[in-house]
Amino acid sequence: MKQIGKLFSIPLFIHWSAIAFPAFALWHSFTIHGDYAFCGECFSFSLLLFAALLFLVLIHELGHALAGRYVGIPTDRIVINGLGGAAYLQHLGEKPRETILVAISGPLTNIAIGLLLYFYLEWANGFEFFSGLHGGLFRLEFWERLLYLLFYYNLVLILFNLLPGLPLDGGWVLEGFLRYVMPAHWATIVAARLGQLLGAGMFVLGAWLVDWIFPLFAAFIFWYATRQLVRAKLQRHLNRYAIAGLMHQDFSMVEEAEPMLGVLERAGKAPAQYFMISDEEGKLGAMLSGGQLVQIYQENKEDDAFLEAVSNVQSFAIHENTPLSVAWDYIRHKQVAAFAVLRGDEVAGVLEAEAVRQLVPKKPGPSLFH
Repeated sequence: MKQIGKLFSIPLFIHWSAIAFPAFALWHSFTIHGDYAFCGECFSFSLLLFAALLFLVLIHELGHALAGRYVGIPTDRIVINGLGGAAYLQHLGEKPRETILVAISGPLTNIAIGLLLYFYLEWANGFEFFSGLHGGLFRLEFWERLLYLLFYYNLVLILFNLLPGLPLDGGWVLEGFLRYVMPAHWATIVAARLGQLLGAGMFVLGAWLVDWIFPLFAAFIFWYATRQLVRAKLQRHLNRYAIAGLMHQDFSMVEEAEPMLGVLERAGKAPAQYFMISDEEGKLGAMLSGGQLVQIYQENKEDDAFLEAVSNVQSFAIHENTPLSVAWDYIRHKQVAAFAVLRGDEVAGVLEAEAVRQLVPKKPGPSLFH
């Protein structure tokens, strides 16, 4: 996978599997030509068509990313791959409407593009293009044929993406609505099961039609839906435990006015203990272990450099009533080693990543599937 630039400050990557698009173009050119003799003009047309489809996929994923930014969910990257693309948002929306908005924004961009293509083709042909087509695709001019096929594939992309099963956008919209009437993990389980059924159905359809494209997409949908199912069942498993029951209270509060040499002396004697450093407003500013504090001091012995280095250490705080699965997402994706656990505005304890890892099964097994 290689980064090829940024869009709206979002890193854009292309996966090696995107080489499938020229292969699709070659296959498509054979179907246009009618036999398996190479046709240069057909291949050029198909390559241009699939390049335009890649652009549609990119706009689709950008729609998700910008909707995520609107509701306060950052996007780590957009990846174009052999099956289309994906926008990797940092987390799902905490509220169902956020999930629904982010999910539907991709198809909405395709609907807008489809309407533009439709009205342009109609306007350029005296508003008689679609009514007068009657299957005469290959009698069209090069660019009209290209735009018509782009319109057609864009419509297929919209309808396919709105099917109600994960990982498709329709599945995430369904999951968002289900969260209004059931816990989030159950909503994901229902949408993931529907995704598995869709994948199995597409595989059977592909076998019946003797079409290799359907099994390819069926395998992807079934695999991803199964991943989401495992994630949701793990979420359900973890949320049986409370953060308050897993945290420990081996920490020490450090007031802003407290001399740092005294703090460092305490830190040297208790390297495993956590020190909560208050900011100017008396709230938690940073959380470091005694060992971390001593190491930072050894690397930055001047007071200003030391204080700046301490303030630059990223610390994480979590409320004691937060579902444990949320903490696990941060541990897994952000490599968080420990959280300061808050009770109201006060620090009540420390939740270490290892305490959560002990609850996670080593493999997806019966505890996750039953």
